[in-house]
Amino acid sequence: MKAIAAKLLFDGERLHRDKVLVFEGEKIVGVEDRFDGDVEEVAVITPGFIDAHAHFGIDESGKGIKGDDTNEWSKEQTASCRVIDGINPDEQGLKEALIYGIHATAVFPGSANSIGGVGGMFFTGGARVVEDMIVKFPMGVKFAFGENPKSTGLETKRTPFTRMGVADIIRRKFAELENWLTDEKRKRDLDMEVLKMLRERRVKARMHAHRADDIATAVRLAYECGFDLVIEHGVESWKIADFLAESGVPVVFGPYSSRVKVELEAKRPDTPVFLKRAGVRFALMSDYPVEPADGLLIIMDVVEREGLGRWDVVKAVTSDAAWICDVADQLGRLDKGYWACFNVFEKEDFSFIKGPSRIFFKGKEIDITKAKSYIWDRPFSVAEL
Repeated sequence: MKAIAAKLLFDGERLHRDKVLVFEGEKIVGVEDRFDGDVEEVAVITPGFIDAHAHFGIDESGKGIKGDDTNEWSKEQTASCRVIDGINPDEQGLKEALIYGIHATAVFPGSANSIGGVGGMFFTGGARVVEDMIVKFPMGVKFAFGENPKSTGLETKRTPFTRMGVADIIRRKFAELENWLTDEKRKRDLDMEVLKMLRERRVKARMHAHRADDIATAVRLAYECGFDLVIEHGVESWKIADFLAESGVPVVFGPYSSRVKVELEAKRPDTPVFLKRAGVRFALMSDYPVEPADGLLIIMDVVEREGLGRWDVVKAVTSDAAWICDVADQLGRLDKGYWACFNVFEKEDFSFIKGPSRIFFKGKEIDITKAKSYIWDRPFSVAEL
């Protein structure tokens, strides 16, 4: 059993002063006022960070089309595609993410199709095969609205060509689901099995939507077809934050990138401030490789600069990210039974962009210097560090 005392300990929900984090093996034993035994003292401890939307492992950095398995372009919708069949555990970004304090990441297919496929939550370190990375799979189903699926349609000369067409594809698939569910002679249908998970609310729809009208369409379809949803990106969510709060719809905001598309023209880096004020639960994303592996740290730094409180920023990448991604019973908190994944900062007035000074992944401290030297040369496993 090991113990680390922190002047400041943020447990994912609340900030505590002068607490001791106790852990044994890969799991947390508890947060205590004192510990009888050897205790190391540090400035700050937080839960390990969670990137709530990225393409680590499935869109390989620097490898172009040969390393890009994010989108299956062959059909207008690919509900049955599974992200685990495209993730490379040896991908560069995954190896880098952990040394920046990002312990887990939600990985989804891309947004080329109206329905992109099934995503999951994965650890960023310590794996040779994708099965060893899984925190939760399946965890959500990717949908997309706006420019991306429209552009795919125009490039491939098949539907959808318009926003109406995008919604129509989704609506028709759920109508097909109704018929399939009531057909006593139905045959196995992989697409229908995925949509059935949504209808049974076992997973959430992760809806790529930037513009306010696309966000509203996503919410409309969710009510009409009967499933839970999360808005991904939510560039114009600041415009309709009250509507999202009334609808009980959370947002994964980001990345912090330039306005490279028309639908990004109203992008505001202070959007999380609007969401918090309205009572919308939100997380943050890097959208790797749109942003580099440390893109989550960048957007954390930016939203703090724009007025979001420091511990609200940390909450967005710990307990709120875990709640949105349906892994709140495993990650995002420093509490009994949770994975011993946490970050240590050397000063109370630490910098997000600098990242943590020490990282404990599943109870074992990562040698950051050694890990950095390994990253450029060969794959590593946490067991080696």
